[in-house]
Amino acid sequence: MRVCPLALLLVLTEMAVPLACAWWSNEMRQREIEQRLAQSLEDAARTGKTTRVGRLLDQGANIDGVTNGRFNWTPLMHASHNGHVETVRLLLGRGADVHHQCRDYSSALTLAQLKGHDTIESLLFAQGARQE
Repeated sequence: MRVCPLALLLVLTEMAVPLACAWWSNEMRQREIEQRLAQSLEDAARTGKTTRVGRLLDQGANIDGVTNGRFNWTPLMHASHNGHVETVRLLLGRGADVHHQCRDYSSALTLAQLKGHDTIESLLFAQGARQE
């Protein structure tokens, strides 16, 4: 039996398009979930909701995720800037990057120093943060 190449191509295309669409849809859904987790983590860190930060990390939120390209602050930077000691402790305990710098070269350490948060400054130094 001889198969027409054009007919075979049509059959394969008809099978491939729905598979590609399903894959694309799943990818977009996953990105949306990751973005929502990142935004929720940033909000919780900024407002000092330590328990919520822990739950979001347990759900897979990126501990060093950045949602705002303009400022490029991580959750640790938000918590440090706003003086949330327990949130900073949790983020450091979970492995947050103490060396991340935003576009103006600020780090969690410089933000804590700027606001006079001495306890947070000590915690960051203890985790290896460096004065730039």
